[in-house]
Amino acid sequence: MDVHPIIVIGAGTAGSQAARALGRAGRSVVLAERDIAGGTCLWRGCVPKKALYAAGRVVQQIRDAGIGSITPPHEASNTTHREASRATAPDDLDWGRTRERQAEVMRTYAGDQEGILRDAGVELVRGAARFAAPDAVEIGGEVRRADHILVATGARPVIPPVPGGELMDTSDDALFYDEIPTSLVVVGGGYVAMELAAIYAAFGTEVRVLVRGERVLTGFDPECAQFVVDGLRARGADVRFGTEVREVRGAPGTLTIVTVDSEGRER
Repeated sequence: MDVHPIIVIGAGTAGSQAARALGRAGRSVVLAERDIAGGTCLWRGCVPKKALYAAGRVVQQIRDAGIGSITPPHEASNTTHREASRATAPDDLDWGRTRERQAEVMRTYAGDQEGILRDAGVELVRGAARFAAPDAVEIGGEVRRADHILVATGARPVIPPVPGGELMDTSDDALFYDEIPTSLVVVGGGYVAMELAAIYAAFGTEVRVLVRGERVLTGFDPECAQFVVDGLRARGADVRFGTEVREVRGAPGTLTIVTVDSEGRER
């Protein structure tokens, strides 16, 4: 059985940074990762999200400025400025190219994550990790012992435990849709929900945000949170407070969301 001074579980931002710092300090480090090195921010969070946001912002700016045919031709003749902010994505918007650009940004920003780890003296081991003993970790079927074990496995999106929950998407899914959704319901009032709502509203998706409480972004300044809500509504998004999801019905593409308000009335 191999024995190592340090094993790090998880090659996301925290795990990779810790492993690289230890490796550069001359420590022997094994880094276990079952997926791709770099973690959520590079591959399922900040970077792909900001790439979509940048593209959507350009679409929205052109639409607001009225300097291009950004709404489908059959709507252009009788669409008011406010209605234009809600218009569907333009017929000539190349969503496939938008997604390709998103992938390019991800690859460019990430660089060679495995090479960076290797240059820092870190041994990257592929495979799921689990504790085999208080001082031992099984990685891909091989047990390794360590003097120190750092757990940096991060987190994953959670689907609400409601009937039909398996029909719902997570933020991981919403970043990589094959087509722009015609309509989208965003459940929650955190910053990820606000970002995704803003992105797809900018692309012309009909967006509805359902918030169980009475405000969004509860960890942020109330005035800033209201500024975000006002911005979403200005772009045609329907933001509803005191609304809790109880059930999802239907099939992908034709879903019905059953909700109740703060007084328990079904909506």
